[in-house]
Amino acid sequence: MGNTRKRLLLGIYIVAAAVLFTYYLFPSDTVKGYIAYQLNATDPSLTVDIARVKPSFPPGLKLHTVQLACTGIELVEVQQLIVRPVYASLLGPEKTYRFKGKLYAGTVKGSLHLNQGQKTGAMRIDARVEGLEIEQIRMIEEMSGRKVFGMLAGDIQVRCQNPSSLEATANLELSDGKVELLMPVFNYKNLAFTSVKADLVITQQNLTISRCEIKGQPADGDFSGTIDFRKPLGKSMIGLEGTVNPHPALLALLRKTLPASLVPQTGAGDDGIGISLSGTLDSPGFAFQ
Repeated sequence: MGNTRKRLLLGIYIVAAAVLFTYYLFPSDTVKGYIAYQLNATDPSLTVDIARVKPSFPPGLKLHTVQLACTGIELVEVQQLIVRPVYASLLGPEKTYRFKGKLYAGTVKGSLHLNQGQKTGAMRIDARVEGLEIEQIRMIEEMSGRKVFGMLAGDIQVRCQNPSSLEATANLELSDGKVELLMPVFNYKNLAFTSVKADLVITQQNLTISRCEIKGQPADGDFSGTIDFRKPLGKSMIGLEGTVNPHPALLALLRKTLPASLVPQTGAGDDGIGISLSGTLDSPGFAFQ
């Protein structure tokens, strides 16, 4: 019994020492370099910066402060990300990894699929985000040129068959939000809304908004269209059209300001006011239709 206990204690000691040395002597720089190389091989316009990498249990990797950028524009910054492989997939050409993380005071979880059976390689990401504080997302402020507030949730899919085909689709909902206006419009310095639901497609060339429904104050609305990216980002071209359905307070103000033919009558079946947005992100313009 004594020898058995000694062997058990010795085994526990060896395992504990192995775990300890694996954690503290983990080759973080080597792993960071490998991840950056693999991502850049998928798409040369993508770069990743990782503060540090540590092993996690069950077996996987814990990444701290991950910054992903495309052609120098920050796409996302994740405070912490845990990645674990689906072990059965490691035997086939398509490797699958599960991940979960913390970003912008919210969470993300999903799966990453890497197909090494194709000559050009292929990448697919399916993710769900919850509780993101949108004012912390630098890319949104850079693209819109103004402060945006609210809580973001939704589903995101990223596909890349080759370095020139990176595409992301998203079905998102923003709640309890506010958008600052660069210039007051009808005495409003910002727009508040209870929800914004949008279906988006983003490529390296443009952002396509197939649906965007807004419920808020002082109006509801919907629009669709595209934003064609330019360098610098503020020169990107806007092409959006939609309708605005003003609430009573704004409607009364519009009747004092606009021609009667442009102001909708109250009641069911109202089509609202047609509006188009054009110009650039730095200098947007709008017109009634």
